[in-house]
Amino acid sequence: MEKINLHNKSQKNPKEQHKELLGMDIPKDYFKSSKSKIMEKISIPEKEKPRVYYLRPVVRYAIAASVILLIALGIALKYNITDGNLSNTQQIEYLASTDDQDVLINSLFISDDNMNAFLDNYLLADVMEKAELQEQDFDNLFMNSVIEKDSLLDDYIDENLLDNIIL
Repeated sequence: MEKINLHNKSQKNPKEQHKELLGMDIPKDYFKSSKSKIMEKISIPEKEKPRVYYLRPVVRYAIAASVILLIALGIALKYNITDGNLSNTQQIEYLASTDDQDVLINSLFISDDNMNAFLDNYLLADVMEKAELQEQDFDNLFMNSVIEKDSLLDDYIDENLLDNIIL
């Protein structure tokens, strides 16, 4: 058997070598036609993919709409969004009930006609708060003095009682 040098470029065409070495000629387009014949014999019919009911486009749109609705509802409930149709008296009472730091800012949103009502509500709330604090302080002072006098009275009674018993 002859050795074939594959690196030598001066060799014959592979088809000619095949014919000489094996004694057979390769038919024209043999490999192309054989591949298609083999594929026809083993071709597997493609199965239709089963469609999942909840992935149909109509259902997808319904799911997307419900998710958006839930998010919007959650935001509306979290921030308690109202339509903003409060009466003037409700606005004045709300703005007057805020902290002292916000009074100047809130007074900018009050019309000149309603400024007196705003100030009256604010001053009334402020006076009431200060009066309640003073009343609590007075009650605490009174209770402390009563407790102290009671304790002194108990000491005095105990001393006099001892004197009376001894004498």
